[in-house]
Amino acid sequence: MIGFIYQNKAEVTVIVSKSGGRYRVQSNDFQAIMFISNTMINKLKEIYQYDIKVHIEDDLHLKEYLVIVENHFNAFVKKKNINLDIEKYTNLYTIVQKSLLNKYKEKTPPSLNNLDFLQRNIYKNIDKLSEDLLKNSDDIVMICRELLIWTENILFLLKLK
Repeated sequence: MIGFIYQNKAEVTVIVSKSGGRYRVQSNDFQAIMFISNTMINKLKEIYQYDIKVHIEDDLHLKEYLVIVENHFNAFVKKKNINLDIEKYTNLYTIVQKSLLNKYKEKTPPSLNNLDFLQRNIYKNIDKLSEDLLKNSDDIVMICRELLIWTENILFLLKLK
């Protein structure tokens, strides 16, 4: 028996049969199986120079894969909505800024009618939305990685089935 622990704390165990020439790969994380299984199959093919029979007992976990695809889609929809909100607030900021400039151009400026307060609040909203956009971009990178790993896993398992 050989055990591995990946950087993401996923554990993989390879159990080797003494007499039957059989190997069993198991893990608490579905994604962790692919790398060690693929490497092991390639090395065994290289050593023994003939086709290796592979049997997979587990399901393909398509429900989890579809959840990741949905999360991927939702993250991009959220990014689009944040960009639309930022555009709306920047247009509003420009309008308020022009109004303030017009008031300052007059020789006897009237009261600001809370335009300065409005401008500060719009700026705070733009700042918050830009932080949300950065967080969403980080989430998209993580979801894309996870989607890539799951896609490779599903294709690998389909190849083996």
